[in-house]
Amino acid sequence: MSDGIRDDWLSFVQRNFRLGKRSPKGFYPLKCPVCGDKKVRAGFKFDDPMGSIGYNCFRGRCGHRFRWTDGPANEAMQKLFGAAGIAPQDWAHLVTIFRNDNGLSKTEDKPIIRIKEPEEVKLPRGSKLLTDSDLKDPRTKWAIEFLLGKGIDPLGLPYYLCNGPPPKDELDFRNRIIIPFYYNGKIIFYQGRWYNPNVKEPKAKYLNCRGAEREQLFYNMAELDRETETPLLVVEGVFDAEQIGAVSALSNILTDEQIFRLKRCHRKIIIVPDYDKAGYETVKQAVENEFEVSFPDWGSLNDTGDAIQKYGKYRVAGMVADGLCSSGEDALIKAGIYCTNGHY
Repeated sequence: MSDGIRDDWLSFVQRNFRLGKRSPKGFYPLKCPVCGDKKVRAGFKFDDPMGSIGYNCFRGRCGHRFRWTDGPANEAMQKLFGAAGIAPQDWAHLVTIFRNDNGLSKTEDKPIIRIKEPEEVKLPRGSKLLTDSDLKDPRTKWAIEFLLGKGIDPLGLPYYLCNGPPPKDELDFRNRIIIPFYYNGKIIFYQGRWYNPNVKEPKAKYLNCRGAEREQLFYNMAELDRETETPLLVVEGVFDAEQIGAVSALSNILTDEQIFRLKRCHRKIIIVPDYDKAGYETVKQAVENEFEVSFPDWGSLNDTGDAIQKYGKYRVAGMVADGLCSSGEDALIKAGIYCTNGHY
């Protein structure tokens, strides 16, 4: 078994179980979910010479154990994950390795989705916090006015400006508000939103940083890990997500990696599409992946951000709840009305 698969399993277990410090014998201790032991008397092991992952409960009345190298998950393995409340789709991508007739490992035709811990990125050189920017500079004033016009508190998040020319071969973030994406205390991505009302707006309102694996990210990604019974809303725009505590997929189409992350989330997922042609594709994808969809009735407005400015975030949250579709078929019918032929 490759070190890569073993590392993927270790990462998965660390995310889903409360493990103690690795012991000298290589066990990561925990309380056994199968027998509900109140003491730490079980452990995972990832360097077992007879398998890539092993588990053993050392409580006499339980003794639950398994060893896995490749192939489908064995019954004991499934029982452990089920006892821990982990859905099969959360670990299915890790058990697609099997042996061929020559004893060599190969994978199924369906690509394996491997989620990586987001890496930290550096903001453009010369970036300054909006709050530290020169208030006499009209560009600072325009940036503040732009945020206020969106219903965003300019002091609510550490927005940045970069007013100087970019170094050679770097992107130009002048005239753009730089929106950092945070996760675990570090910046993992950023976008630049055009704001200057006195210069013709380019075709691309948003400019994304280079070098980050955007297909695996969300804006407000920490919401995926938050322990709460409140549903998690998925919207397209970053400012929409910021105002209502949702996550932004940065596009109307979710990537395979984003879908995988959402299915791992313990919160109920509600997709709130924009009311345009692109929103219809959003709904189709949501139905295919069995996510819930909401079509709030906010009149002639097209997206969540506009609705928040008019109604306020608390009323909008209630409207989202009232607009939940009863089924996938219901969602597609409403998408054909809201997103294709106009509003009710």
